[in-house]
Amino acid sequence: MMLHKLIFLLSILLCSCSLITACVPANRLAGMTAPPDSFSRLKVTYDEKIYDLSGEPIKFLIRNPDDNSGIVYFNMHDNENTSVSAVDSMLTRYTGKFIELQFKGNRWIGGWMNDKKHFWFDPNRIYSDFGIFKTLQSYNSFTPENKKQVRIFSEYILDSLLSDANMIVAVHNNMKGYSIEKYMPDSIFEESAAKIHYDRKNSPHDFFFVNDPTHFEYFKNLGYNAILQSQKPEDDGSLSVYCALKGIPYINVEAKEGHLEIQQKMLEDLQEILKNYRKRD
Repeated sequence: MMLHKLIFLLSILLCSCSLITACVPANRLAGMTAPPDSFSRLKVTYDEKIYDLSGEPIKFLIRNPDDNSGIVYFNMHDNENTSVSAVDSMLTRYTGKFIELQFKGNRWIGGWMNDKKHFWFDPNRIYSDFGIFKTLQSYNSFTPENKKQVRIFSEYILDSLLSDANMIVAVHNNMKGYSIEKYMPDSIFEESAAKIHYDRKNSPHDFFFVNDPTHFEYFKNLGYNAILQSQKPEDDGSLSVYCALKGIPYINVEAKEGHLEIQQKMLEDLQEILKNYRKRD
């Protein structure tokens, strides 16, 4: 008798489950999927290239060297380390190539052309002949031969490392002195800015520098500090000026050294813009 009761109860339970499933619309069933794998991440690959400048090895550590999305992040000052950590945290979730210039942990690059003449320069001031002249001169190391060698180096960066970029995202960090306030009226970089949005609730050291008005408005509406580059910027040899003159989309994500979470959030919000520049397979 007990066996018959057990069989009867099991049959009722099975019928109830069938009825519940039947009541769920077919389109709902089709849309149901297993929860996403929270451990699923994009694989990051690595390569390095060494450029020999008169015996001084300059390393480019490249994350995702075979990435063909058209998004290229570029860190060009080896003492700006927060930005490196910030981009690294993005690469496991978003496509893109990341180029990190490494030279002894320094902002500048330097060495000796021969036993009598040295060379020193800022690697973000070498993308025009005038910029090369000015940065070498500022370190008291200008010679025609130094200028020639630095020019060849800058062409290597542009032609070999950045040539496949639909969008260049420069990542920088600053310390004391440099901030959005340097672009305000009557300040040193006033002529470089067409528009400025400065929300004083934010640190003046954290801002976007862009060459597209729609990008400026996007970051402004999100409440970020933002600068729209002048259409005819002064030639200082920087990558931003080079991109402006060549019509290359460019965004600088600038944050104070140590503001990791802020720079990560800036890069996260940037992804909405980058969707429009990623190449389609």
